[in-house]
Amino acid sequence: MNNTLFPDVDPNSATWTSPPREAVIAQSLLYASLATSLFAALLAVLGKQWVVRYLRNRRGSTADQSRDRQRKLNGLEEWYFYIVPESLLMILQFALLLLASALPVYLWTICRVIAGVILGFALSVGIAYTFFTLIATPN
Repeated sequence: MNNTLFPDVDPNSATWTSPPREAVIAQSLLYASLATSLFAALLAVLGKQWVVRYLRNRRGSTADQSRDRQRKLNGLEEWYFYIVPESLLMILQFALLLLASALPVYLWTICRVIAGVILGFALSVGIAYTFFTLIATPN
């Protein structure tokens, strides 16, 4: 590469600078929160489809309908369907935790006062959640 076109410019001076470390961490947490929320939505829709298919049964005699419904119930139990609705709440709580972690990190680079308010709110909600969970847990 020669310097005849722009003789005052050093060709080695154009280096790429990466984004700040805080921005990468915040974006990673935000995308993980989004992906977790979408996964929970997918499980909710899948569970709703399974329940609708379980309840749909309009053919045959009463005995045939009963056998068909029992077959579907056995399938739901064999595939551990109860885990799907029980896991949705935990997945959504994890997505909220990721979001509550990402916002203060992201806002810290923009405005520390707002980041402090968000961090304080997130910590108070987290403490209240932990307190209420421990109180509701049987001994």
